Amino acid sequence: MSYIINDILWWKISLLGFFNGWLPGFLTFLLGLLLSRMSSHRKLKNNLKETILSFFIPTFNLGREISEHQIQQALTELRITISTYRQIYPRILNNQAAEQLNAIFTKGLYEKNGDISEELRNPQLIINLIKSL
Repeated sequence: MSYIINDILWWKISLLGFFNGWLPGFLTFLLGLLLSRMSSHRKLKNNLKETILSFFIPTFNLGREISEHQIQQALTELRITISTYRQIYPRILNNQAAEQLNAIFTKGLYEKNGDISEELRNPQLIINLIKSL
């Protein structure tokens, strides 16, 4: 009877097993986590834009008369929403657009001379800033 000589290099087999089995699975898992994070950031930004536009458009863009109290309330809600998102998710928003929107909403309805703010007269400017968030 002849015996088979055991001359297998086990470290090569285990290394091949790692590269053929474990490494692709691990890299696929990491890629899935990365894509999931990117997708959740995109959904969060879209949710923020929809929330801000849901405050802004009914108040400023319908072409009907609104009271000063409604405008002040909408500006306060918009400012609070943007500042909350900036505190919770600091790297999601475009900082320049968020600063411009915050300045517009903080300035309020009237300018120093008593006229209505120029930014609030042009709602398309604010809508474009919201889209660039």
